Amino acid sequence: MPDASSAGPAPEKVLLRFFRLLESARPADIPAVLAALPEADLAEAVTAMEGRLTRAARDHILARGPASALAASARQAIRGRGEDPDWIIDRVLTRFDPEADEVFFTFNSADPRVHRARRAILRDRQGPDGHAVVAPGVRRRLLALTRAKSRLQEADWWDEVADADDPELLLALMPHAAWLTGRQAARVIATLDAHGLRAEVKRNRGLWECRGSAFSRLGFPRINNLSWVYTFRSDITPVQESMEAVSVDQYRELVGEAASLKSPQAAHRLRVLAWAALRAGTMSPAEVLEHTRPAALAMSLAVSDGGGHLPGEQRAADDMRFCIAGYAAEWLADDPDRWGQAFSRMYTYKGTILELFAKPDSAVRYHFVSVEALPDGAREAANILLALAPADVAARALADPATWDETITAAAGLTPLCRALVDHVVADGTLQQRRELAANGATPDPVLARLMDESADPHLLLRIMGRATAVGREIIERAYALAPRDDQVMRWISGQDPAEALDALRHMAEDPAWVLSVLRVTIPRWRADAQRGRMAAYALLAELIGVEAVWALELELAGSLEAMAPRVRESMAAGDAEPLIEAARGFSAQWPRNLPSWRDGIDLDHPLDRPLENLVRAHLDGRPDRWLHLAALLQATPDARYEDLIAEAARLP
Repeated sequence: MPDASSAGPAPEKVLLRFFRLLESARPADIPAVLAALPEADLAEAVTAMEGRLTRAARDHILARGPASALAASARQAIRGRGEDPDWIIDRVLTRFDPEADEVFFTFNSADPRVHRARRAILRDRQGPDGHAVVAPGVRRRLLALTRAKSRLQEADWWDEVADADDPELLLALMPHAAWLTGRQAARVIATLDAHGLRAEVKRNRGLWECRGSAFSRLGFPRINNLSWVYTFRSDITPVQESMEAVSVDQYRELVGEAASLKSPQAAHRLRVLAWAALRAGTMSPAEVLEHTRPAALAMSLAVSDGGGHLPGEQRAADDMRFCIAGYAAEWLADDPDRWGQAFSRMYTYKGTILELFAKPDSAVRYHFVSVEALPDGAREAANILLALAPADVAARALADPATWDETITAAAGLTPLCRALVDHVVADGTLQQRRELAANGATPDPVLARLMDESADPHLLLRIMGRATAVGREIIERAYALAPRDDQVMRWISGQDPAEALDALRHMAEDPAWVLSVLRVTIPRWRADAQRGRMAAYALLAELIGVEAVWALELELAGSLEAMAPRVRESMAAGDAEPLIEAARGFSAQWPRNLPSWRDGIDLDHPLDRPLENLVRAHLDGRPDRWLHLAALLQATPDARYEDLIAEAARLP
């Protein structure tokens, strides 16, 4: 049976697809998979992925990866790619790998990352003998440059060589000694002396003659004096540690520290630490749940942070969701009362999730905590819990009058949204809960349509109108049509850009007098450079009322005939609106052609489900051999669907 190690070098497309799928792997499986891949493929994958690797893959390469992959990691880090590039460079340097070291001497030394790494290699990174370990390839390159460069070239490079803790390099500088600066000469003298080469220093008079009393007195070198005159301390400062993947014991201590600080910042740092541990595999989801408090903080780990998504974050979040769902099924079962109590106390419970699930009906109560006061990420905790509940159980839990309205109100404006929450808010929610749902960027278009069916609340319509570019045209046009023609809507329109304001007014054209009153207030608020928008507004007004209304409005706004816009004066001279129409041609709001797929609402029934992670967990976890078989299958069929590849790999006994 073919495997990845027996196959030829994989093309970039195959490597990209395989490593992106590997982001869904269990962290504990990744080192074994990478160790079995061909070295050339591993190095090429680092390059193809631009250093964007899972925490487990990155740490494996930095600690045990082959030289070619380590060198590839260095190249990507120098370019600022990958997670914590400065920290990656420090880790690369600790390997003392000759191939990786040479990478830093192929980039421009003016780059701060490169300059810092070169200084570390040439002086500050010390071996067992207390001196720098300079790779043979680096030394050969610098020796060749030393013989080829003049004093006026590559000033930074000269300074780096003069600082080198390498006698062979410094002796190569001896023909240029008279051209060195005082500091460079002092550094060379001190280093050669430390290597037992004081005789060489004395022999090369260009190092110390004619440099002042700090270097010589009465024609004799003052070698020991230089350390008092010049500071030879390194200017290299350690890079701040990357967010460590802590152990269970370390995490338990950090939880206690965060609890004593009682600040969102401390809770946020704890959350970041938990993410790092989950992604690296140094803690299991069960261990994180056992120690993390408050409950909302732990619950927030069941959903990835969004945005760019760190590699492996989706799998870590899905593992947390899977673990929490298991405990909830065991302790909350199908009891809507227990689910409702856990939901209502999510923002106030100070203990762990496991303690909350064990006693959700505890008599201990706290005041509701404002969602805005919670640390980033923890605000969605109640929504996540509700999305984990069986649909019918969640619906009955929300219908219970004991469920806190404050929690539902907060949940209506957050994510993830589930069917039970949406149905409850639309059918039985308070006015404020419906407004929060209308303003929620994750609320699908069919739900917005239902909200407008159920309520004519102008505030609700305004919140939908405020999302004009993020909802379907049918929804926004319906909101425009239903909005009252009153001062509140007028103020809203006057606060929009010209294109959006005119788009709304075109759908309110059944009341031309009101449109005129809105334009009278709105046009003066537009920037002076919005002339096309102004002409488009006048073209609309001419269509609704007549061009005479345009002339009158412009005269009113300008104050005099001479101050009126040139195109309006042209319209008056021609006696029609054609100059206005021509000036406004092509002016309109730009709407996105393809809205996100979730706008149709299908995710409401399975808001947290991640089918790919489910397949990986079921068929590939704990089976590095299947991962390698999958790599071979992918090389044979580069365009195959992940689902089909996993199904085929799962047949491996």
